[in-house]
Amino acid sequence: MKKITQFILIISVLAALIACKKLPVYESEYAEKPDDIIQSDKELPYSHYDPDSKIRYDVFHNDSMLFLYFDVSDQSSIFKIFAHGLEVYIDKEGKRKKTQGFIYPIQGAVQQRSVMPPQGTTPNLPDKNNLNEIQKNISSTFTLIQDDEEENFNLFALHNDLDISMDFENDNLKYKASIPINMFGMDSLPETLTIGILSGEMPGPEKDDNQNVNMQNQNYNNPITQGSPISGNRPMNNNSPNQRNMNQTQEPIRIWFKIKPVGGN
Repeated sequence: MKKITQFILIISVLAALIACKKLPVYESEYAEKPDDIIQSDKELPYSHYDPDSKIRYDVFHNDSMLFLYFDVSDQSSIFKIFAHGLEVYIDKEGKRKKTQGFIYPIQGAVQQRSVMPPQGTTPNLPDKNNLNEIQKNISSTFTLIQDDEEENFNLFALHNDLDISMDFENDNLKYKASIPINMFGMDSLPETLTIGILSGEMPGPEKDDNQNVNMQNQNYNNPITQGSPISGNRPMNNNSPNQRNMNQTQEPIRIWFKIKPVGGN
């Protein structure tokens, strides 16, 4: 019993240390408009890279907008975005709050096994042809999160000021978002703010298909993806290569960082 208590204490301490880990702080360069960032004959020079999800990303700003860009070449990460949604959070207090942000896409393939048929206990990696097919059926609905309240809108409605585009070419997904800061209660950018890029949990093969996908926002209730497998729990770890591959495939995208706006007026 004493050993069990000590083990639990060690795990608790490690979890606390991870939670308190300082986020990286990146400078966000000033750009009056997106055309100033990407020229027709040049590729965006991404400044940052997340090795776990294999995502390159960067953030620019002007006095009223944030411009978020990222590029994904890993098919497993692309599938997570298409199938389980992508959540972007903006915390002006520099923490990791999920009370302001948006979710897009909010749906992709309704059933995981329709695009990732399992082989025994290890799911296959998604095929790029399936990803192309998934993108054609992505809903134009996005979820806006303001003060912890959620509401669905059409991304292409004339009154919508949030501009998001996704392009899937040459096995790469390019995601661009022009984000008005006044949508999230900011008249001007603070000295630092936190941005989070998260995907939903990947379901394990042992889960019940009749349960819902568990998005990372605890208040999230997406009627479009109801009936999808639940997520969050993974089988116990072992040392087999197949098990490690399955755990990596199921691990959700988690990117948190702070930006410090520089330049401009």
